[in-house]
Amino acid sequence: MASSGGVEVQAILIRAPDESWGLQLEFQLFRSKSRGKDDTEEQWGCFAVVDLRPNSPAFRAPQLQIGDFIVGVNGERIASATREDFAELLSILHSAGTVVLLTVARGGKPLSMNLHFDGDDDGVRAIVETCQ
Repeated sequence: MASSGGVEVQAILIRAPDESWGLQLEFQLFRSKSRGKDDTEEQWGCFAVVDLRPNSPAFRAPQLQIGDFIVGVNGERIASATREDFAELLSILHSAGTVVLLTVARGGKPLSMNLHFDGDDDGVRAIVETCQ
């Protein structure tokens, strides 16, 4: 989600070859419809950290917190607008080996947006995945 006044933090996760990251992520997709002459629609998403398994690499990384939003992996910015972007992030994490550098956004005030939700696929969507 877009935010104002937040900070970005780097978190290094290190795991044993047979260990999972212990990181549970949620993909949140938002759509905003402006009501006016144009009736334009804007879409944005984010990858939220929703859980850190006790004693996992994610839990042991002091820089990582529940509520952070992943914005980069291994020094590369990642897109977060579609389910395909979420699948790509999961693929990167699954194949990352024993060390991964996450860039996360934290804090700040969410930018106010006029959200429209009609109960279909036109609103807020959340998909939760545990990263192995």
